[in-house]
Amino acid sequence: MGTPRQLPSRLYPNRLDQTNPRLETLRQLLADNPANTFARYGLAMEHVRSGDLDGAVREFEAVLTTDPKYSAAYYHGGQALEKLGKLDQARDLYRRGISATRDPHALSELQAALEGLAAWSSGLAPAYETRPGTRSRTPEGVLFRVQSQAFVADGGFRRDPH
Repeated sequence: MGTPRQLPSRLYPNRLDQTNPRLETLRQLLADNPANTFARYGLAMEHVRSGDLDGAVREFEAVLTTDPKYSAAYYHGGQALEKLGKLDQARDLYRRGISATRDPHALSELQAALEGLAAWSSGLAPAYETRPGTRSRTPEGVLFRVQSQAFVADGGFRRDPH
């Protein structure tokens, strides 16, 4: 038999128990300037990337405390809340973002997210495929219409079922 092989950590970059140099760099930037919303937003996105959704939500809220017009924080914060299954809080964050933003593109994204969540909650076809056994939606299964086919975000094409 022998000793089991250790897989290189670079194959699993999203492990919470590993040191993440980007997180450390962003934390240092925030230690130097706590009001740096760009660094705080980057920290929130790095938490999402590492799988720490609770940490991400905290940082998105901190961004919005400093800059209530930072529309991307509403959208990505709502997405993180959805993945945590906190759908009422996600709805609230999307609504707050719709009220706060003046950017037409961000407004349309927030409205689409809110409408998609409403359709999914009412049992209509969701904008996202859902993970089995959960109440959260996941963007990995988003279907993009391309002529008469649909592109699946995890790779490949399949015939549009509609």
